[in-house]
Amino acid sequence: MKKIFCISIFLSMFFQGCMSWPLLTGLVGLTAGKKSNGLSFFHLLLGNSNPTITRIELSYQDSSIANGTSTTLEVTAIFDNGTNQNITDSTSIVPDSQSVVTIQGNRVRGIASGSSIIKAEYNGLYSEQKITVTPAILNSIQVTSLESGILPKGTNRQFSAIGIFSDGSHQDISNDPLIVWSSSNIDLVRVDDSGLASGINLGTAHIRASFQSKQGAEEMTVGDAVLSSIQVTSNSPNIPLGKKQKLTATGIYSDNSNRDISSSVIWNSSNSTIANIQNNGILETADTGIVTISASSENIIG
Repeated sequence: MKKIFCISIFLSMFFQGCMSWPLLTGLVGLTAGKKSNGLSFFHLLLGNSNPTITRIELSYQDSSIANGTSTTLEVTAIFDNGTNQNITDSTSIVPDSQSVVTIQGNRVRGIASGSSIIKAEYNGLYSEQKITVTPAILNSIQVTSLESGILPKGTNRQFSAIGIFSDGSHQDISNDPLIVWSSSNIDLVRVDDSGLASGINLGTAHIRASFQSKQGAEEMTVGDAVLSSIQVTSNSPNIPLGKKQKLTATGIYSDNSNRDISSSVIWNSSNSTIANIQNNGILETADTGIVTISASSENIIG
């Protein structure tokens, strides 16, 4: 009680000279001002500004998986203010039949044909979903990408692995912990465990995905690096009236290389009455003032 009293005195003194000082912070706020007799006052409005979880929802990427494969599961908390949050890592997740599936972190893997109910529990809230494991056998793997064409050196491209099974079903196995991604030539292309390929040097290589003794591949060609940005520089930002100065446009490329592209860019002055810029990057001053000089090429402006 003593601590609260001290705080109240401090706030009262702080707002002594205020005509009015409203503050609203969600459900917690302070209002302060003066009564008609000139005495200051304030009210502390107490409330709970933290949203409350009303329910949780368990979901799968695939509700039916082939034996030996896995799929991602996710537990989402739904709050009373309409927002939601992934709470998978903080949730207890248990299958009712451990002979059919096993839980591996945020994935559920089929270990025998059949069905199982997966139950999720978080702070007394529950959600459950059925998952089916089929006896389908993996026939082939298709490696694909949403992008096509030549990959510029120094850039990345995401690949996916789609399993094609004996029952005609298709399943995304790109992120299964048991899949192995590789490149036929790591000097040209490198690929990480998620299927993200990086162009290292010019040439052609194959992106491969291996799973359950099956392998799929997709060809990818790495081409010249592309322009990423342009940097305009000068010897000095201040130029005397009537003088000229050479500006330089440096191209920064996707492989982090750079070169002088002053003669190939389109130069522009924001105010030609103050300064003009020639195609070779020579700046001529015509009046005093501030002007912005830009250089553009391939839809890139610097």
